[in-house]
Amino acid sequence: LHLDIEPEPDGVLENSQDVINFFNADLLPCGVSQLTKQFDIDEEEARKIILRHITVCYDVCHFALAYEEPILTLENFKKAGIKIGKIQISSALMANLNNLGMKTLERVKILNELKNFDEPVYLHQVTGYRGAEFVAYSDLSELPVDDGFSELRAHFHVPVFLRYYGLLQSTQTQTLAVIQLLTEQMPTRHLEIETYTWSVLPDDLKLELSDSIVRELLWVIDQFGLASSELCE
Repeated sequence: LHLDIEPEPDGVLENSQDVINFFNADLLPCGVSQLTKQFDIDEEEARKIILRHITVCYDVCHFALAYEEPILTLENFKKAGIKIGKIQISSALMANLNNLGMKTLERVKILNELKNFDEPVYLHQVTGYRGAEFVAYSDLSELPVDDGFSELRAHFHVPVFLRYYGLLQSTQTQTLAVIQLLTEQMPTRHLEIETYTWSVLPDDLKLELSDSIVRELLWVIDQFGLASSELCE
């Protein structure tokens, strides 16, 4: 049994460094102290128990919003002795505003299309860049019309098989990077596809729910096959 801690934008733990700091500054010192007293074991054994049973859920969408490269994130966790308990294969929405020739009206259209995804049931945190400055908003509703953004990513679990959503894109490249890494190393065998926003699909790509789930599964399986073939070559 393992408890998987899942970092999320605008949460107490947002990224890999937050998780590592939490383990080193809070979880391990407190946990080791309690386990050594309760079970009469040494500190090293207590540390091993904690690191075996408290692990990380790597949600690809969440780490994409943190602008973390998968290979570096997994390396940092490995160096810290922190295991990956589960990987959630997912994609976030992305608005690319980095085209220098883009007119103001085009930028407004893109931002408005992104803001159209605002709905009251869930929080849709937004991160991105204004030039070299990192920006973050706790929900799409807080996003200004235009503030010189170069790129924005929104916490919205869109179907993983599609890269473009009208004027918007997804962070599918991060998803594919994680799949590629999983063919080279397997930090966990517990993989889960987390998609729940089927309504964002164009009408000609919408399917009945069970068929949509099957399509997601088959797409991921196909990508593992392609990644394995490239690795062999």
